[in-house]
Amino acid sequence: MAGNKQGNKTGNRSSGNKSGNKNDKSLPESATKTVERMIAEHGVTMTLDEARQMKENFLALLTQLDYDIKSGQVLPYHDRGGR
Repeated sequence: MAGNKQGNKTGNRSSGNKSGNKNDKSLPESATKTVERMIAEHGVTMTLDEARQMKENFLALLTQLDYDIKSGQVLPYHDRGGR
């Protein structure tokens, strides 16, 4: 039975995006720094009640994500140090 004998020659490979989506910072920005930056850039336009509601919504989403990871519905992401 004759098959395709060409295979993947070195000339057929795509170099792809090896650098990834890297930025100048070696460590990700902390949540506190992100909030401080967003407030500095956009100002605060929410009332205290709106901010509390947003916080509760995010906490509910975080709890759902944690449950989904533990139940095996979502696989956790592990950064491999810039590969």
